[in-house]
Amino acid sequence: MVFLAYHGYRVTAHDQRGHSRSTQTWEGGNMETFVDDLEEFFKKLNGKDAVMVGHSHGGVEVTRYLGKHGTRAA
Repeated sequence: MVFLAYHGYRVTAHDQRGHSRSTQTWEGGNMETFVDDLEEFFKKLNGKDAVMVGHSHGGVEVTRYLGKHGTRAA
């Protein structure tokens, strides 16, 4: 991420619901909710023409996101 930011790209990362510093909750811990949360994240950033990168579980989230909201990102 630092490399891309250093070369002029806008780089962001989201803290997925129930992980790391986000609020711990018993609700919404499923991929459909994670994908909808990611869409809200992009809306708040006014994101468009994004390139998304995900590893492991994040890769699954990106794939599901593109299937549902694919017009915002590649």
